[in-house]
Amino acid sequence: MVPTKYLGHVVCRRARDEKSASIQVDPVYDSGYVQFLMNQLGFDLDNSAKAETQEKQKEAETKEADKQPVAQKEDDKEPENRVLSVSQINKAIKGQLESRFDHLWVQGEISNFTAHASGHFYFSLKDNKAQISAVMFKGSNRSLKFRPESGMEVIVRGRISVYEPRGSYQIMCTHMEPMGAGALQLAFEQLKKKLDKEGLFDPSHKKALPKITHHIA
Repeated sequence: MVPTKYLGHVVCRRARDEKSASIQVDPVYDSGYVQFLMNQLGFDLDNSAKAETQEKQKEAETKEADKQPVAQKEDDKEPENRVLSVSQINKAIKGQLESRFDHLWVQGEISNFTAHASGHFYFSLKDNKAQISAVMFKGSNRSLKFRPESGMEVIVRGRISVYEPRGSYQIMCTHMEPMGAGALQLAFEQLKKKLDKEGLFDPSHKKALPKITHHIA
């Protein structure tokens, strides 16, 4: 039990003859001072009183420790103090880029355009300062109304994809529109240019209309 206190009285026990005794103590003094005083007078606290004294001392020590700054954990150290593997840094970059740029529109000029046998389009988008690799898979490019070409200015919609083994990134395009003329107008111009190269618009291949038409198909 905690030593009984009545209006500043602390009940204690004489260590030598186990007879009860009491002393008058001002309540403002803490338990440490009480024990010091009783030791001077030849008294000793019982076990419960000692436990209370120790508990209060621990509380005081805890409060003092709380005031001290907490030591920085090993995991909270600055990045420059940590050593990462190549795969770890590539994985971290992949997570950052793919989560932040999961839907975007990009304008640029097509260069190094390649239509792979698989049906996928591989190319780069560039401006006057930089370029970025891009890909448009067969499932997306088959809906295009025009044929992409190097030197063509376009707007693409897509997302950033990081290939961890090489540490490279690219735009995976899902939609493409030509700048300036609409897609249908551009498709018409491309078809006309193709037929012209085949000579289908050559005047020498044209036949003169008869003066009198005998049959109309």
